[in-house]
Amino acid sequence: MTKVNLKLFRKKNTVDKIRDIFNKENDFLIVTHKNADVDGIGSALALKYYLKERNKNVKIGCESLNSQAKIILDNLNEKIDYFHYTEDFRNLIVVDTSSIKKLGIFEETVKKAENVIVIDHHEKDEYMEKFLYYNKNLTSNAEIIYKLFPSNNEKYLKAILAGIIADTGLFKYADQNTFRTILDILKKGIDFQEVLSILKEDMSRSKKIAILKAFKRMKIYYIKDLIVVTTRIGAYEGIVARSLLDMGADIAFVANKDRISSRAKNNVIEKGINLAEIMQSLEKGDGGGHKAAAGAENIEDVEKAMKKCVSMIKERLDKNGSGN
Repeated sequence: MTKVNLKLFRKKNTVDKIRDIFNKENDFLIVTHKNADVDGIGSALALKYYLKERNKNVKIGCESLNSQAKIILDNLNEKIDYFHYTEDFRNLIVVDTSSIKKLGIFEETVKKAENVIVIDHHEKDEYMEKFLYYNKNLTSNAEIIYKLFPSNNEKYLKAILAGIIADTGLFKYADQNTFRTILDILKKGIDFQEVLSILKEDMSRSKKIAILKAFKRMKIYYIKDLIVVTTRIGAYEGIVARSLLDMGADIAFVANKDRISSRAKNNVIEKGINLAEIMQSLEKGDGGGHKAAAGAENIEDVEKAMKKCVSMIKERLDKNGSGN
């Protein structure tokens, strides 16, 4: 390990500081949020490939994975090195994680690491500011990795592309910068259809039943020209929330035992609604995310919390002159 010149280090911008650590250190643990999605895993894998090209020792850790993330790992012939916190790491990189609590058991690694780098694209978190924190409001975390730490490695490019496709909801939340990035990746010879086919949702019988049950339990609120729905389900909250939007809802809140997932259409965001801010406002819960897609965990009473969400939607629309 080479000593860092602290005087020079403090004058540099965040990205240069991160690159300095990447150059001078040799061993890294990359972690992402529990129930990691394709963007979290894709970002972690891409950064791993980038660092491996520079002869660094890199491990990946997360508490749990969603089904699509497992498929990406299988297709890239990769694995998670740690599902449990077993040892201390001097250098920790946190990706696609809106708050430290979302790391689950890996929250402990943050307290023990000497260098903590956070690369994220969610709404800013004040607590994260104490670390080496790069936050940019792009449509996916993978896009940040691609712009800051590029590589032409095939597996790297597939991991990035998968993360972008998944986190934009098959481009529902994409913008012009997203498509520029996609075009740049495709020019390097990556087969778009191959990556897309990996990500196509396997609508198993259990997922279909979950969606139908959610529809049956749904409560509908009419707030001026918006349709806001709430429901409860045992699993697949994100899939259910997206299905509710596809069926006509403008905003959907879907609760599990102790967590809520929320989704909103673009016309809702244009009215000044920020779901991440609403999730963060819930009492005794750990919330965060994006304006159009957010969630909260560790909620004691999800029914009460969903009613609060609906109430906050109305309050914000009233404040912006569009509530009823």
